[in-house]
Amino acid sequence: MGELLTVRHDPGGVAIVTVDRPAQRNALSRAAWLELQAVVRAARSDDATTGMIVTGAGTQAFAAGADVGELVDRDPLVALDGLVQGILSELEDLPIPTVAAINGHALGGGWELALACDLRVAVAGARVGFPEVKLGIMPGAGGTQRLLQHVGIGRAKELILAARLLDADEALGLGLVNRIAPDDDVLGASRALLDEVLAGGRLAVRLAKEVLNVSARGGDTSDLERLAYTLTFFGEERTERMRRFLDERHER
Repeated sequence: MGELLTVRHDPGGVAIVTVDRPAQRNALSRAAWLELQAVVRAARSDDATTGMIVTGAGTQAFAAGADVGELVDRDPLVALDGLVQGILSELEDLPIPTVAAINGHALGGGWELALACDLRVAVAGARVGFPEVKLGIMPGAGGTQRLLQHVGIGRAKELILAARLLDADEALGLGLVNRIAPDDDVLGASRALLDEVLAGGRLAVRLAKEVLNVSARGGDTSDLERLAYTLTFFGEERTERMRRFLDERHER
């Protein structure tokens, strides 16, 4: 796809997106974010793409935050453009399921990237969190909101204000990661989890994800949920899957 990210599609139509800067611990430069935006938009417009797994090259880091070399002398008003915040919102709102395969440390912007995915699988040695306040800044690409949605205000304040990093077991206990994978098979474990989601009806999964996202942001989703539920009845998959269920039950 570009110089900083690689993309391949497996036979099932899942896009494997890899941040490919291992020498820089997969730090996310502005150019890398722009490549990610292009990848996300391509996936949205491609019906053949059924899901997405995001990971990092090497074994040290999923993405060790933003490229601090770019930030140290940056014009303060550049931060106001909300580029990364917008890109992660686009990722979060993709109509396909997404999994972050956290192959190493996911810090700062890298942790924000992982939290913007639907599900997260981490290797046992991974550490995750927001160290930004130690650099005199704060999470600014949706990290405050997404962390709050997962752990509540008290724990979110502790983790962000104290810049406390979590190991994989702690993150699992807080519901921030869904599974812990062997160090040599985080992609396999991520694909296995994604396959569980892909086993459901494509329209049903898409609509359920959308309702959950809106609800997590504090919106009243009662009407949206009812509408989305109704729309699933218009999908061809619904009749096929229900008839198969009834046939299998009858055969028992």
